[in-house]
Amino acid sequence: MQVHTAFVLAAIDEGLKKYLIWGGEAVGGLIVLAILVIAVRRLFRGSTLRRFAKDQGFETSRRDTWDIPKKCAFLPVFSGSTGGKIGLIVHGAREGVEVKVFDYRYKEAKGLFKRRRRTTIMLLEMNYSLPFFYLRREKFSDKLAALVGHDDIDFASNKKFSSKFYVKAAERKFAEDLMTSEMMDFVMVRAEKERINIEMSRSLMAFHIQAVAGAKKLKWLYDFAWDFYQKTPEDAVARAR
Repeated sequence: MQVHTAFVLAAIDEGLKKYLIWGGEAVGGLIVLAILVIAVRRLFRGSTLRRFAKDQGFETSRRDTWDIPKKCAFLPVFSGSTGGKIGLIVHGAREGVEVKVFDYRYKEAKGLFKRRRRTTIMLLEMNYSLPFFYLRREKFSDKLAALVGHDDIDFASNKKFSSKFYVKAAERKFAEDLMTSEMMDFVMVRAEKERINIEMSRSLMAFHIQAVAGAKKLKWLYDFAWDFYQKTPEDAVARAR
């Protein structure tokens, strides 16, 4: 018999409210319920990831035998964080590409408030190396930074894309070779409503949306990442080698 996730969590939340109302004697109960909430959320999250792994013919692992944070230390999501923790890891291979999917909890290493965040990362490892490249949604602070000379890469061929996305790269020519008109249109259409982050360097490509991806969003992220990888222009790869 399956129990709906939302129903279970709603029942626990209701229990929490009742304990809060009763006051003093509720402290112990609150601790127990808080632990229960965490346990239930992890249970259902694990179920979502395992179902995704099964659908893709992948496996899961609770242990990070790859030392992912160290291996990916040069990617912005890892280099810009501290105290990061990785949850259950989905891993497998597709057409010679190593695939890993996992939730990453971390604290921002930079910024005034240093907020705690959770995100689901789709990591692809190829058998060739690429220069550093970073794409994300443009922020208001990026526009202010541009006024004092800290500008990202703008593409004259698509001003709409440049107004929506912040792009950095170790080599401007690689960014231009990679982000063809087709690739820009692909990102704008497929990620129109998502805060997509694309990070790559050496043999790795990482994709995340600054949030924990539920079942449907997980499949979307996987499809987006794989399609982006397959659409990577051969000229860009050849020149980078």
